[in-house]
Amino acid sequence: MNRFGLPLDSRGALAKLDSSMWIAAMTRGNTEQRQQIIDNLYTFAHSTPTRIPLSDLYDTTTNEAVYFTARPVLGGLYA
Repeated sequence: MNRFGLPLDSRGALAKLDSSMWIAAMTRGNTEQRQQIIDNLYTFAHSTPTRIPLSDLYDTTTNEAVYFTARPVLGGLYA
């Protein structure tokens, strides 16, 4: 896990905000791991260097938004 989140896979450092929250929701019995994922997502959202609407695809090492902004998939954060 990187400072700003959990990468999608081993090919790079990109993460999907909504997918990471779903992963956190599915971690049963390991509340420490769940909290670490959520804390990293908060760190991304709180300290993102750009002032665009929240992106759901971002780099977990640089905290840079890659493409997507303000998409409906972010509703997964509240599910």
